[in-house]
Amino acid sequence: YYVDPEQVTEEAESGEYLQKGAFVIRGERTYMRNMSVEASIGVYEIEDHRVPMCGPESAVEKHCDNYLSLRPGHEKKSDLAKTVQSRLNKELELDYIIRALPPGKSEIKD
Repeated sequence: YYVDPEQVTEEAESGEYLQKGAFVIRGERTYMRNMSVEASIGVYEIEDHRVPMCGPESAVEKHCDNYLSLRPGHEKKSDLAKTVQSRLNKELELDYIIRALPPGKSEIKD
């Protein structure tokens, strides 16, 4: 969901208490439903080095020759990184692929 900036305040109303650094959202929240949550990962070449790049499909497609589309799923990052490594570039280190993957569990979109 999202709210307008005017709805966010750090000031408590009469009878309320807010801890230091806390804030309150007042009014209606606007929920965004039926949105697709997808990302892509590919191999990008920078100065003779190949590094993984993860982001929106349009950006990855523009900069990478080969890429895979990802969506939220049940596969751990370590297992997904091994699959990405075998399908994209076996020379990439797993640690770099894991760092490039989005947080949480994902799966490759077929």
